[in-house]
Amino acid sequence: MNRIAVRWLVLAAGCAAWQAWAAWHHSPFFPPPSAIVARMYDLWFSGPATHLLLTPGATSNILPSLGRVCGGLAIAIAVGVPLGIALGRSAAASAYLEPLLHFGRSLPAVAFVTVFTIAFSLGTQSEIAFIASVPPGRSC
Repeated sequence: MNRIAVRWLVLAAGCAAWQAWAAWHHSPFFPPPSAIVARMYDLWFSGPATHLLLTPGATSNILPSLGRVCGGLAIAIAVGVPLGIALGRSAAASAYLEPLLHFGRSLPAVAFVTVFTIAFSLGTQSEIAFIASVPPGRSC
């Protein structure tokens, strides 16, 4: 069987088991996936068609988040591409900066939250700086 199909099958089996367990126990702390999906629909996707079915609450949360992600990506590209070209073309710059870059890569991404909070205070600036500094594929 295809590896992707197996992954989807495991996910579906896990959701079915969760649904059965939650329906049997009626726990307020672990609602069934069907209740979660219904609530997500009510909160996010029950808006008018002119707003792509998004509710005002969804757009007020999604659009600023997308703006921060795009801002962080733009800063990362503007700094990373010239720095990468400089490191690739100059042996002296590479020898000088590579140990610092390796040290920065070895730190957990969460460690930078405190640094950016102190440098930029809480808010959009520190969020964008954090997004710009975390390499792709690396999460908190």
